[in-house]
Amino acid sequence: MATLGRPFRLGMLYDMRSDKIIAGATLWDPQNLANNTSTFLQPYTGFEVITDDSLQNKAHALGVEASLKLSMVGGLVDISGSAKYAENFQQTRHETRLSLKYSTTTRFEQLTMKHLSKIKLDHPDL
Repeated sequence: MATLGRPFRLGMLYDMRSDKIIAGATLWDPQNLANNTSTFLQPYTGFEVITDDSLQNKAHALGVEASLKLSMVGGLVDISGSAKYAENFQQTRHETRLSLKYSTTTRFEQLTMKHLSKIKLDHPDL
């Protein structure tokens, strides 16, 4: 899931209606999450040169899905960090732009299924 500069970690909650991350609330405490996380090495490095300045191509380069792109255009998502470039467009015809997208991955983390039982929820009221 593209986070567009928003802090997002395993176990965090996300409100799909408002397209916002619910900060400070998780269903499990940090120790329970750490004990139920699988980590796999996944080394990858790649790059892409983007010459088109359209939001469509920028969103594609960032791996943004259609629903998140609509939220960006509609102002539901506050874009920050390096994703801010998606809002920056060519000002005149005398300007030429290109972007270099550099991607790197070191590992893949996922939650195991052991902690999903309702009995094991640390915060069942959420």
